[in-house]
Amino acid sequence: MRDYLTSIGHGDVFSDAISVKVEKKKIELISGVKETLERLHQQGVPFIILTDATKTGEQLKPYLSRLGIGEYITDLISSKDVGATKPDERMFNAALAKYGLEKNDVIFIAHDDDELMGAHKLGIRVYAFNYEPRQNLSYLEDEQKLSDFRELEEIVLKSFFNFYVILH
Repeated sequence: MRDYLTSIGHGDVFSDAISVKVEKKKIELISGVKETLERLHQQGVPFIILTDATKTGEQLKPYLSRLGIGEYITDLISSKDVGATKPDERMFNAALAKYGLEKNDVIFIAHDDDELMGAHKLGIRVYAFNYEPRQNLSYLEDEQKLSDFRELEEIVLKSFFNFYVILH
């Protein structure tokens, strides 16, 4: 390709494309997330992250440490590990099977419509967080729509005690 572009007088296009630097995207936690995870971890509440990533859960775990939450997360299960993406029930069932859990043993927290509805249809209690106001979440009770992640602590410690939390 370089030879062809050079031969027609456009070799500089190729070199310009090569010299473009991709800036790494900085990821920051939403306010209250780290503190809530830490407090619930201290209470013995396990957290599993389900992600539609193209890397394995093991490959992604170092990112959690860089965010300062690695020690609070029990497991990270990726689409790469399961061979499916959310809302495919295989993603949810992978977490349930790995830990010998039933659907009523967990809650699922997410912001995407399809993922929330997928877990809901499977009979998993869902909580919407960081969602868009325009989303149709009419199938959820008001207390299942979190405006602040810190609300999760009261929900978990009051309503459930010995269960896993699955995060999007």
